[in-house]
Amino acid sequence: LNGLVARLADGNAKVNVQALQVLSEVLGTVEARAQLVMPSLLPALASNLGSTNQQIRSTATTAMDALVAVVPPGQLLQSSSHIVMHSSSVRSKVILVEKLGGLLPQVYRYQPQLVVKQVLPTAFALAQEARGELKPPAVQLLAILAQLMGAPALLGHAASVSSVVESKVRDLLPSGWA
Repeated sequence: LNGLVARLADGNAKVNVQALQVLSEVLGTVEARAQLVMPSLLPALASNLGSTNQQIRSTATTAMDALVAVVPPGQLLQSSSHIVMHSSSVRSKVILVEKLGGLLPQVYRYQPQLVVKQVLPTAFALAQEARGELKPPAVQLLAILAQLMGAPALLGHAASVSSVVESKVRDLLPSGWA
């Protein structure tokens, strides 16, 4: 898998697309090994999700769906949160936030502390930069968190960071939540 991950960064679009297609196909058969290469696989995949090439972006989305199907949600949540927090690509952030939103209910049910530790800082950072394309996913992520943990708890965590963060989160929560 490490050799395949290296091909995900290839400058040749055809090689890149082929590597993404192979990755999608093999993830189901190498489930356990996928977890071992997560630190290098997910950033490379996120980079492809943010590609300007539509074919690469589409194939990367399929590969991401395959990864979500085989990696434990908690592990994927941690890695995805980190990438969303530190990525400069708006396109990849949008897609990864959507994936995070889908993982949150599964993880929060059994590991609420993991969500608080990993996702809240990401959600708060996203709330502060929520403009343009990032605003809808930020609103969606905050709404899911408010639904899972309750709006008062979410706002309490935001207030513990700063009054600016609390205000931004309050502004982004759908009306009736804050």
